[in-house]
Amino acid sequence: MSNVAGPGAGLPDPRASRAVLVGVSDYTALEELPAVGNNVETLRNVFTDSDLWGLPSWTAVTAAAPYRAE
Repeated sequence: MSNVAGPGAGLPDPRASRAVLVGVSDYTALEELPAVGNNVETLRNVFTDSDLWGLPSWTAVTAAAPYRAE
């Protein structure tokens, strides 16, 4: 059950939640976006911060610059 007040109010129960954060910063036809990698990790830190949501760190997975086979 989600909290009704305080940090994480209105958010899903972090113990029953998962997050997959994907950030693509390198493109062949566009300029590189180096901040994307930092943003993905920063968002993961926000999600796992016990004062904000408290998602267990092992349930928040990041994929910076995933590889796509052609």
